[in-house]
Amino acid sequence: MAKLGMVLMSTVFILATLNEHKFNRLPSVEAYEIRPGILMMPRYSDAGQVCQIVLERRHVSPKNVDLDAEMSGEELSRIFDELVPKEERGQPKLNLGDNGNISMVDGHALATIAVYENVSVRMYGKSKDTGPKSYVAATIDWEKRKCRGGRRSG
Repeated sequence: MAKLGMVLMSTVFILATLNEHKFNRLPSVEAYEIRPGILMMPRYSDAGQVCQIVLERRHVSPKNVDLDAEMSGEELSRIFDELVPKEERGQPKLNLGDNGNISMVDGHALATIAVYENVSVRMYGKSKDTGPKSYVAATIDWEKRKCRGGRRSG
């Protein structure tokens, strides 16, 4: 009986070790839940400074899968104000559109961009004929910081 217990324990340990190594070859992603259901994923420069933040609403929860996981422009503005207050952003480089933002629509794709001295903010969503704009992802990029691993995405 003791021998069987040892074999079972060894098997569990070996399987746990194999699963752990199975994912080691993949890059890990750091994520924080900045609001209920909204994930913030930072990237860093070689100096360890945040160079980009990606925001998106969680699509999968224990209760359901949300295929329309969207965030409002107002919700994103509040998060931007928290993460990069206006005084840290610097002066707007472009002062067009509503609140200094420029929105571009291509088919059903929507991109809203605001560029400041120190950061740029990009929000990506689906174009709707009516109602307020809503977004599925957003990025904040620090203009003078290069992210590790080459070119920034976004």
